[in-house]
Amino acid sequence: MYRCSNCGATMSRPLDRCPQCGVLLSGVKCEACGYIGGKTEFINNNHRCPKCNSITYIPGVPRTSTSRPPALNKRLIISIAASVISAIFSVALRQPLTAWALINSALVGLVIYEILYRTRKWSSLKTLIIYIIVATPISNWLYALLFGVEFNHYEYALSLAPLTDLFSAASYPFNLYFFIETAIITGIAYWLIRSYQA
Repeated sequence: MYRCSNCGATMSRPLDRCPQCGVLLSGVKCEACGYIGGKTEFINNNHRCPKCNSITYIPGVPRTSTSRPPALNKRLIISIAASVISAIFSVALRQPLTAWALINSALVGLVIYEILYRTRKWSSLKTLIIYIIVATPISNWLYALLFGVEFNHYEYALSLAPLTDLFSAASYPFNLYFFIETAIITGIAYWLIRSYQA
């Protein structure tokens, strides 16, 4: 016989929750969102958190091939993806493609990824547009700052010009392509964080 430590109810077998008072008797905590639930909740959900759907290790339950995806270096993936996207847009706009531009893109991709990763509790498809709106001026300013270092031209980067150029008609179509590029990078970062939370 098993006994609940909270209300003293007896059970014929070990359960996740007490049938009388509902207290959690044996729980699993999701590392991604902090949700605490019974083992069976996670096992029945294919070793995933019922709240945020991230893969969760369950103590005492053998790891199967479906319990954890292969480890990914998400920061490396987003850096490469940002550089490739930047190269595609540079070719489309007939801009010179330099190694420095690819490094800038990789750094911007990392900054966007870190913003999303550090605030992943609030990220959802509904808030993704807010992340894109916030990431666009930040990444534009970072581009300006890094190009200022390359060309020893800091006045532009340290002014409000990078922000006003985003909304200037004179910067069209470059500002539109920049917004689309940032939106794609933000979407990839969001997908990496939400899909591979192991």
